[in-house]
Amino acid sequence: MASLNSFEDTVRLQQDLDRVSNWCEEWKMELNINKCHVMHIGRKNNCSEYSIRNEQTGIVSDITETSRERDLGIIITPDLKWHDQVCSAAVKASRMLGVLKNTFVSRDANLWKRLYTTYVRPHLEYAVASWNPYLKKDIETLERVQHRSTKAVNKIGNLSYENRCMVLKLTTLSERRQRGDMIQQYKFASGIDKVKWASQPIIVDGRMGRRPQLRREIVKNCAQRHNFFTNRIVNDWNKLADDTINAQTTNGFKSRFDGEIVATS
Repeated sequence: MASLNSFEDTVRLQQDLDRVSNWCEEWKMELNINKCHVMHIGRKNNCSEYSIRNEQTGIVSDITETSRERDLGIIITPDLKWHDQVCSAAVKASRMLGVLKNTFVSRDANLWKRLYTTYVRPHLEYAVASWNPYLKKDIETLERVQHRSTKAVNKIGNLSYENRCMVLKLTTLSERRQRGDMIQQYKFASGIDKVKWASQPIIVDGRMGRRPQLRREIVKNCAQRHNFFTNRIVNDWNKLADDTINAQTTNGFKSRFDGEIVATS
């Protein structure tokens, strides 16, 4: 992975594409050029054109520009906003909720909690650490699916959303995303998971003998970067107790984190 900051960078990328074509020709493998797309990301992107050669016919074709691409199930757009991904996740989850309502006559609370957490909620949380929504409209779009799911239980349908979640022992999706972020950060901090950051998280010495603290990047006019994982976790992570952060295992961290949430709620 590399960023393109000059004309020379675009030339090198085209050369890399030529090498791919040569490799395919040498090993008698055919590229599906119709599935090759280019997406230009960034306000200062010069939107260069790129081409690739069909090793079977020798025809050189321009790579089609795209404004919406799915990568490992996540929808990417040039503005790096997540509205399309949110809508896609909500549609899939709503479709599954409809199937369950038509399939099961019973509206037992325990049954519907299990159905929801097994078949519906995973659509709303697939790889959510990478596309965690930050716009109010997107957050509400996801939350409405859980809202409708909890109303499927007849005996609690007249209660408020918060009370329905309490009866079913569910937390809001926003709270689950926050918890997921904290667990992921614990894994990074403990060396369980490793990632090569393009921009390393900022760590500063703590005051008054406290542990080192994370610090947000100074980001101007870029909500996408402002709400990126390494920035959005800062305040929540710094508030955690030392005992929680220093837990020996992931399960130990989860237990202590949940205990802190209960104590402050």
